[in-house]
Amino acid sequence: MSKRSRMSYLRAELSELEAAIRDQWQNDPLGRLSAESLKVRVLSEIALLEEEIENTASVDLFFFGDPVYDTQGVDARFATEAISRYQDIVSTSFAQMLQGSLGERGPIPLLEHSKLFITDVVRGSFGFCLEEVTYDEPPLIPSFLAPAITKANAVIVMMARGGERIEDIFEEVDYRTFSAARSLFEHMSKTNAGMRIEERRSQIQITQQQFARAFESIKDAILSEEEVNLTGRIIGVTPISRRFELRPTGQDMLIRGRFGSNLAANYLEQIDRGDFNLGALYAAKLTKKTVTKPGGDPVVSYTMLAFNAV
Repeated sequence: MSKRSRMSYLRAELSELEAAIRDQWQNDPLGRLSAESLKVRVLSEIALLEEEIENTASVDLFFFGDPVYDTQGVDARFATEAISRYQDIVSTSFAQMLQGSLGERGPIPLLEHSKLFITDVVRGSFGFCLEEVTYDEPPLIPSFLAPAITKANAVIVMMARGGERIEDIFEEVDYRTFSAARSLFEHMSKTNAGMRIEERRSQIQITQQQFARAFESIKDAILSEEEVNLTGRIIGVTPISRRFELRPTGQDMLIRGRFGSNLAANYLEQIDRGDFNLGALYAAKLTKKTVTKPGGDPVVSYTMLAFNAV
């Protein structure tokens, strides 16, 4: 049973106890005392579970469309593949948040720490509760995995929205996360399925038509990603949107891009300390991302990973 299902059960038990204390045991002091004692235990368990839920990463995935039979069941092969591909988006997002941009190939870092477990079946079409499982004491601090789930869901929304250019999406995420999301969209499109994703404080729904339309627009795009090192002058910055302009030494060109999420805080700290000088010479490490669509010219974007004064 998932933590949230356990919470629902405890709240129902509490309501029954309160009703019994109020209506049935008015003239039974011993019965009332026993019920009051049980109520205290239930309230204590609810309080502990509330803190545990708040500090545990979890998400509900609901499916609808051709692979789903009313609220009775879902095609096992479809569901297994859909959940696996969703997990890949979460795992790559988690690794990127902690380690920066990932390579195009090789094992996903920190995979053991980004695992989600199916802990319950949830109704409303047909779906599953996925949760982070802790093996020792209940978590006392917020989960590091929860922001990765939120980021993964944001990538899915961005890709499904339709108005976003593929190069703008690719600029926000690395190659591995984009590829994982594209794989999910391919699966949902080919099976004519839709999905609703519910976190504790938000929910999104992607229809069959949105999956199909989005996959059609991205399926043939060729993506590449590489690290480059440049020396040049940072001549423009916009801290709120995390954008920069860099003029490489000896080149008649201007590179525009964004600061990586891990670098943005470091950059703001340098400004606060007075260590950052606009127009000064810096050695910069960047990720160069290229998107090529059939019949189109390559579109290049840059993300700055590190910079040091020369």
